[in-house]
Parts: sequence; structure tokens; C-alpha cells
Amino acid sequence: MLRKISGFCRAYPYALLLLYPVFHVCFFCLLGILPLKHHFIECALDAKIPFCEWFVIPYCLWFLYLFGGMIFFLFVSRQDFLRMCLFTMGGLAICLTCCLVYPTAVAFRPTSFARDNLLVRLTQLIYAADQPWNVCPSMHCYGAIGITLAICKSQLLNRRRMVPIGSVILCILICLSTVFIKQHSAVDVIAAVALAAAMYPLAYCVDWKFLHGRDAAAEVRRKLRRPESRESNAAAQRVPGERILSELKGQDDKSRKLHIRSK
Repeated sequence: MLRKISGFCRAYPYALLLLYPVFHVCFFCLLGILPLKHHFIECALDAKIPFCEWFVIPYCLWFLYLFGGMIFFLFVSRQDFLRMCLFTMGGLAICLTCCLVYPTAVAFRPTSFARDNLLVRLTQLIYAADQPWNVCPSMHCYGAIGITLAICKSQLLNRRRMVPIGSVILCILICLSTVFIKQHSAVDVIAAVALAAAMYPLAYCVDWKFLHGRDAAAEVRRKLRRPESRESNAAAQRVPGERILSELKGQDDKSRKLHIRSK
């Protein structure tokens, strides 16, 4: 077991970046313990957006989208994974710094609901687990944008047209969900988009040296393709041999016919 783990770490040393969420959660919990003076975030648009419990579904899908995307790119492409980590984890670290320097909160969460159903109860569970502070910029929105950019920029995925389109739609739904279940203000969403615009050139326009190391995922793909190439080469080598045999057989048949006629 230890050999497998050590072998995996040697093949994918950058997989250690997946430990960042542990640091993020610990720091986020620390922000909740510290006696910080929070500044309430609200705008006129927030009052016009109604509460809609249906948006709790894309809100919860964010967790699967974020961590599933990270694990997928870890095994598919080193460069895509590292760029995604630089963008997503770097931006989330900036969000935590903003929450420490300028603590924010929202005060418009509903205390009573017009309906009582499974989605409303799920929203209440989220309210109980996630206190209404440290909201700007919206880390939910920023994380969704990070995974969506990675999918759209990936050469392996953007060939399949429906994958980037579906990713963009899900990202928009996740961003909308934060305001429709009253977890965030529209200001938080705008701040997340602005941060994403600032981080994009740093993550996707600079040719960093660490992006060009050993790509274990690419090596696995090459190994999987080798048997096919060997079989095709063997088949190509067999074709001339088969032609020679058929030509020899044809010559034998002709000589036999001539021999019979001469008799």
C-alpha cells in the first residue's frame, strides 16, 4: 500500500495541491472564531431578487463540480491542472485575505419561508452550517468560474462542443444560486467576476516554467496508444507479404494451365 502511495506521489507530485482545501477550510473556520467587525454588504438589486429554493440544487452541485473538476484534470493534463490550481486556489486565497482585512456579512437571509419542502429544509441546513459572514468576494462564484475556465481552455475538452457549453450554463446557475437562496449579495458576485478577470492573465497568459515538467497523465495516454500503433504497423507489414503470396499463387496457376495446354 505504501509503495503504491509513494509511486503515485512520484508520478503526480503536483497532486499535493489537492490538500489546499484543508488549509482553506481551517482558515475559513478561524475567520469565524476571530472577533472581527463585519461590514454588511447589500444593494438595491438584492431586494428585487426573490428567494427561490430550487436554486439550492446548483448551489450544492458546486461541491461536486469543484472537486470533481480538480481530480479530473489531475489525471488528464498536468498543464490544465496547474493552471486551474493557480487560478482557483490563488484567487480563493485572495478571497480569504479580503475577508480578513475587510470582514463582510449579509443580513437579509429569510427567517421564515412561504413553503415547506425538501429544498427549503436543505437551504435551512446550509444556513445553519454556513454563517452569513465572509461573503465578499463570493468564493462559490469564483470557484465555479475557475473550473469553467479550465474546461473551456482545455484542448482535450473544448473539442466536444457540448462540454464547454454545459459547463458555462452550470457556472451561471451556480452564480445565480448564491443570490436566489440569499447566501450572497449581488455585490459579492460582481466582486468575484472582477477578481476572476484580474487573475485570468496571470494564470492563462503567462508561460510559467513549472507548467513544462513531466506530465504523468500524458505518458499514460501515450502508453495506451502504443499497442494500437504496434498492431497497425504489424498489419501494414503483413499486407505486402500477403500480396507476394497471392502473386506467387497466381503465377503457379498460370504455369499449370500452360502445362495442361501443352499436353
